[in-house]
Amino acid sequence: MTTQRTLSEELREKIKDDLIFGYYDDKGKKQYPTVKEAAKWYKVSYDSLRQSAAKWNWKKEREDHINKVHRKVTEKKKEEISESEAEKIVVDDANFNKAANLLRRAVVQEIKNIMNGTADFKGGIGYQLMNCGRALESAQKISKTAAGEASDIQKVEGQINTEHRYKHTIEMINSNEFREQELGVLVAISEKQEAEDKS
Repeated sequence: MTTQRTLSEELREKIKDDLIFGYYDDKGKKQYPTVKEAAKWYKVSYDSLRQSAAKWNWKKEREDHINKVHRKVTEKKKEEISESEAEKIVVDDANFNKAANLLRRAVVQEIKNIMNGTADFKGGIGYQLMNCGRALESAQKISKTAAGEASDIQKVEGQINTEHRYKHTIEMINSNEFREQELGVLVAISEKQEAEDKS
């Protein structure tokens, strides 16, 4: 009898990625495993995995992903981009969106801490709220860019050029302004956590 592994959050995310985004087999062919196959491969409870897949509607996410890749391939035919390259763009966009959502949740939690008086920070409430606002703005820009929507700046400049969306997102994330905003938020959150750990 095979020992089953605990379906931790980290393992669940890895399996979710395999189920939604698929993987390339030894022959280079794209495979989308079933829940049963994934449970067997990762040695986790099929019932637990099936419940997670149903709860979070992974089947619909997979269908959406496949459709996005198909649209991206169609969109990029003029550039002669391969299906795997188009899929990489779609997966990267999804990962950028996940990162933007994590940042948004962290900022929302920090704002709640400020409002209920449990935040530990330097520079005053106004300064901290300003940093939170900037971080939320950055998260929104990343999320919109990853989704192919124009941010306010891009709307002024005109229609977003989908061919450069990925490059623009990377440039925005690598900008000093973005790093400083994110670093400010992360430092404040870290200082708060350290203070909580000491008490």
